[in-house]
Amino acid sequence: MLINEVSKTTGISSYTLRFYEKQGLLTVPRDELGNRNYDDETIDNVMAIAHYRCAGLKVSEIKKIVDGMPSNDFLSLLKDTEDRVETQLRAQTETLHYLQSRIAQES
Repeated sequence: MLINEVSKTTGISSYTLRFYEKQGLLTVPRDELGNRNYDDETIDNVMAIAHYRCAGLKVSEIKKIVDGMPSNDFLSLLKDTEDRVETQLRAQTETLHYLQSRIAQES
């Protein structure tokens, strides 16, 4: 799949995909003309990076994961990130409930 197709499919801009490649987060196979040709494994890696970024991991942290972070460090990073995301999710849920109650009051 070409980069513009991956961008449309994943919602991640071509610029961002190229950035991930430049940062060493992705290795994208190329065809005989030199065009990036994303295979299923590379697209899975793109999605993993997108999830890590959405969870708040820095590019430098993701680079360590990609480069083979030791298992204990990786598990610790994932658990810490999970805790942070759960805290953010609780706060967002409380805010959503507040907004819904205000909307109900005003309707």
